Amino acid sequence: MTIPTEQVSVQMFSLIPWVNEVGLPAVLERLGEIGFENIEPYGGNFSGYTAEEFKALADSYGLSVKSSHYNVNEDTFDETLDYVGTLGQEYVGSGGWPQPGIGTYEDTLATAEAMNRLGERAVDAGFEKFFGHNHDREFTTTYEHEGETLTAWEILVRETNPEYVTFQLDVAWAAHAGATWSS
Repeated sequence: MTIPTEQVSVQMFSLIPWVNEVGLPAVLERLGEIGFENIEPYGGNFSGYTAEEFKALADSYGLSVKSSHYNVNEDTFDETLDYVGTLGQEYVGSGGWPQPGIGTYEDTLATAEAMNRLGERAVDAGFEKFFGHNHDREFTTTYEHEGETLTAWEILVRETNPEYVTFQLDVAWAAHAGATWSS
C-alpha cells in the first residue's frame, strides 16, 4: 500500500526528546527537509507561541498543521477554535477525550455526548470534524451497553454522530491493548 505524502503527518508528541534537545525550529526544519508536509503538534509545542507565530514557523519550513492535540474543554472551546483555526487546521481534537472521560459507563456516555456537542460546534465553525484519539485503556475498558459487552472505544464510536465526530486511531496503542481487526 502506498500512502501519498500529503496524507501523512508526524505526531509531534513523539518527538518531545528531540524538540527538548535542539528546539522546535530545528526539528521543524529537519522534518521539512526530509519531505514531511504535515505535522500534528500537541499543546506543549505551542508554549510561547501565538497561533500566528506557530503558523509562520511551520509555514517557513513548508509544513501544514491539519490537526493537533489541543484543549477540548467545553468552557474554553471557542478559544481553541480560534487558535487552531489560525493554524489552518481541518480537524479539531485532543490526545484523549473531553470530560468526563471513560472511567465509568455513565462517564463514557457523557463523553460521547460532549464529543457530539464539540463536533457540532467545530463543524459550525468551518472545520471538518471533531476527533477523539485513543490510548490503550479505550480497548481494555469494557461495559455492558445495550445487551452487549463493548469496549469504551466501541461505545464512543456507536454513540457519536459521524456527521460531527470522527476518530484518530492510534494503532500502536490499540495493538498494545491487544485490539484486533478483520477485513
